[in-house]
Amino acid sequence: MILHSIFCKIHPFSKKAGGGITSNRLWSVITICLTLTLCTGILFSMPLTVQAEWYTDSEMVHSDTSYEDMSYTGYDANHLLDTLETMETLCQKSNQQDAILSCYQTIVEELDQVVTQRSLNSLRYYNDVNHEEYQQVDTEMSLLVTDLADRVGHTLHIVLESPYYDVIANALNNEDLLEYYLNYEDMTEEEKQLAEQENRLVQKYDQTSSTTFTYTDSAGKTWTADMLDTDPELAEDYEKYIEVNDGLAKARNDLLAPIYLDLVANRNRQAVLDGFANYAEYAYSEIYGRDYSTEEIQNVYKTVKENFVPIMPEIYNTTIELIDYDLMDMPELTDDKVVEDVAKYLPKIDPELTEAFEYMTSHHLYDMDASDTKMDMGYTDYLYTYQAPVIFYNPNRNYYDYSVLIHEYGHYNNAYHNNKHALTDAVNMDVAEIHSQGMEILFLEYSDKLFHKKGDSARMMVLYNMVSSVIEGCLYDEFQNQVYAADHALSVPELNQIFSQLASEYGYADAYATTLGYSWVDVSHTFQSPMYYISYATSALSALDLLSIVQDDRQKAIDCYMELTTYGLDTPYRELLVETPLRDIFEKGTVSSIAQDTLRYSNKVKEHAELAQTYRFLRNVSLVIVTLIAVIAIIVILVEKKLAKRDPDTADTIE
Repeated sequence: MILHSIFCKIHPFSKKAGGGITSNRLWSVITICLTLTLCTGILFSMPLTVQAEWYTDSEMVHSDTSYEDMSYTGYDANHLLDTLETMETLCQKSNQQDAILSCYQTIVEELDQVVTQRSLNSLRYYNDVNHEEYQQVDTEMSLLVTDLADRVGHTLHIVLESPYYDVIANALNNEDLLEYYLNYEDMTEEEKQLAEQENRLVQKYDQTSSTTFTYTDSAGKTWTADMLDTDPELAEDYEKYIEVNDGLAKARNDLLAPIYLDLVANRNRQAVLDGFANYAEYAYSEIYGRDYSTEEIQNVYKTVKENFVPIMPEIYNTTIELIDYDLMDMPELTDDKVVEDVAKYLPKIDPELTEAFEYMTSHHLYDMDASDTKMDMGYTDYLYTYQAPVIFYNPNRNYYDYSVLIHEYGHYNNAYHNNKHALTDAVNMDVAEIHSQGMEILFLEYSDKLFHKKGDSARMMVLYNMVSSVIEGCLYDEFQNQVYAADHALSVPELNQIFSQLASEYGYADAYATTLGYSWVDVSHTFQSPMYYISYATSALSALDLLSIVQDDRQKAIDCYMELTTYGLDTPYRELLVETPLRDIFEKGTVSSIAQDTLRYSNKVKEHAELAQTYRFLRNVSLVIVTLIAVIAIIVILVEKKLAKRDPDTADTIE
């Protein structure tokens, strides 16, 4: 989930018959061309070999149904509830192994159906969050899934304590899940009420954040966000622009921050009922299954502040220096064009990456149509009934549309090859985001092709976003950690102050401190997926570690990435790093080394861009010189022919 970025083509000079130019200037041009070619080869070299057979055949069968033919139809829970009752009765009898296994398989299928139906409604809900029917169904389906998951946990716990332990243990085939159901405790009425309240608060955020916020100045004029870039008064008065911008930010904060305080209280209560000190600790352990704690991550915050915050100004300056604003506004861009372009380069990374993409495109399993009612987010979901991933995104019609599809396809490809059932599926987001951000790293190679002479600009924007993910991932996680662990109920001003102070520690300029203090409410993950954001930082660090490998051995980096994608999302983050060439970010010196390698890449892009600019200048100068010489030669030839036609003996005498 996501949701919210110049190499020229070298044309060799050819020598024309009778037109040999041997000036030192031309040799300078040729030297520049050769140097540029060498630099390109070193910086963005193509793989020399291809590794095959990464993915083994799965027993799962992907549906042949197209996305257009999938729709929300609702779910009747009676069959599942009857099956659960039957299963509890059977485990009290003897010789019921086959019957109990059959019940288990029915439970798996029914859970796939209900979760798929919830996902299908979510897709239409995010297409129009203010649609009353979709809102209501979203609430109903979320509560239904919660209730059914509780009932399934209750029944599996009973069967595991019966003589049929082995039947369920073998069917689950997962030690963590087995332990979970062995120790399962039914949800209390309070826990169910808290879950319902949490869902309604998240919906309230979705709907409130999608409304138009206004600010009224001292003169009584009402401003909206759209007016920031269109009103001529603001174009001529910078102080007024800041006033209006801050006023709008505060207006959003005034409405959204209280919703967050209610969510914090709700979630902390849920955590206490589950035996945790606060929700941050609960989420790390129970929701995301992280193999590091809220205490251990504190050292990552520290090393990021020490190593990534200092290099960010240089990364930013290089990005601004090379930025091509044409990439920021591409109104002619369509989702089909983006899909078509990305498809061209997947086999160049590895041919096995194309299978899932071809399935996605042939069944149109993506929703990337632009819409004013669409939630401004991007994510990949899995429709278990169809064994089919699907991508959702509201496009911006700029270069970022490419980045989002490339990013989300990293998720899509892994989900396609590691498909499971809803009951046994586990999602480690730290690992999942390496799949997505690692794909972005490998696609940097093809920026020239995707964006023509704007390749360096695109590379630096992707790199800037990746470094921002490291810094902001830590910033938002540290913010949430402090909020959930606070020793008293915080106020809105206290929330804003905590974020403003942390933003300063992570390198954001004091000049923007006021607006930044309000801006945290714009990150939907903080409300919808609490404690998720650190996964962007941990995975971005690992993706940038992949970039370290790319700079020295691209094929090794590709092999590393492909190996990563063969692991399911039930693999813990640090355990996965041990299995691959990627380094453990919790070990001393790793974050520092990754930061240095990131800056090294940025410098290479900058040097190459400067060299490319010099090449283009000299090429253009040489073309002008060649053109002038050709014109002069043509004139000389024409004059020579004209003179040859005249007979000096009969020519008129000019007096």
